[in-house]
Amino acid sequence: DLGVSFRKEDRFEGWRAKASGKELLLPATYMNESGRSAQKLLRYFQIATGKVLVVVDDMDLGFGQLRLKAFGGSGGHNGLKSLEEHLGTSNFARLR
Repeated sequence: DLGVSFRKEDRFEGWRAKASGKELLLPATYMNESGRSAQKLLRYFQIATGKVLVVVDDMDLGFGQLRLKAFGGSGGHNGLKSLEEHLGTSNFARLR
């Protein structure tokens, strides 16, 4: 709807787009290594982890249900574990 198109950016190991002045990243890594991609983008653009929103799949939620948390643990999700490891914090919002 926003007319956003992602383009491959090897330096971030993923696809990047910009929408409404915000950086969007779709990692090309395996899910359990997605933190590596995010870390590169955040460092390059000097984005604080407190400004990050991670969109995560969650098979435990019913179809159409969403859960937004300002920060928290990985809940066993390997993608979130990777982000916490590479960013050195769990201080980022997540939308499940």
